[in-house]
Amino acid sequence: MRTIILACCVTVAALLGPPPATASALVPSEPTATTTVPGAPPAGFSARRPVRVRAATLLRALPVRREARAGYRASKFGGWTRRGKGCGKRDMILSRRSTAKVRTRGACTVVSGRWRSQYDGRTVRRASRVAVDRRVPLREAWRSGARRWNRATRRAFANDTGYAETVVVVTKQAQRAKHGRDVTRWRPRHATCAYTARYVAVKYRWRLGVDPGERRLIGRVLARCPSSATAVSRPARAWVRPLPKQRSRVPRPGGRP
Repeated sequence: MRTIILACCVTVAALLGPPPATASALVPSEPTATTTVPGAPPAGFSARRPVRVRAATLLRALPVRREARAGYRASKFGGWTRRGKGCGKRDMILSRRSTAKVRTRGACTVVSGRWRSQYDGRTVRRASRVAVDRRVPLREAWRSGARRWNRATRRAFANDTGYAETVVVVTKQAQRAKHGRDVTRWRPRHATCAYTARYVAVKYRWRLGVDPGERRLIGRVLARCPSSATAVSRPARAWVRPLPKQRSRVPRPGGRP
């Protein structure tokens, strides 16, 4: 008798099909540490491990040319960007680079956090005492190639956070000491080798050139440094767009040339 009832139940269940899925069953679960995802790398493996390269290798790839000093104005780079009514790029950088939880005034303005200045090694907690500095100054970028870029490319350079070494958080005192000078005229006493190597990496990323004297000096500095101090993460090349070509005016027949 029990065998007949059990057989009937199995037949009815087969006709009705599986029970409807619950809401939790319809949503795929997040992979856990023991979940094997098809095509995923093994646990602990980073798919985007940075490739390390010696700065001397990148230096050899930079074009050597004389600098053109005329025509520079900081306004040609557009300053820090702001997305709509969102936070400005400076506050975003301070927030991301802080090694402690930041405190803000309102939704955006960073007031405090913890930053280690790359130029002098000091640790600072008050945002009013730090600055976001462009490792290759705007004036130097202009002289070594940016004068040929369109405005959008210059603005992208001035706000580049795609490579961690393009803009850095430093003390205001160190930024004032640098005073917008290039690597031939100013280098920090703290971590000089690393500073020079990363300067080369930023120029490589943005396809900027070096003049003959600059190339010789950088080469001498790097030659005195241990290889471990001049190894940098190989930067991805930035997309550089030139100025639009100006059409030459053709004089009309009978008109003035």
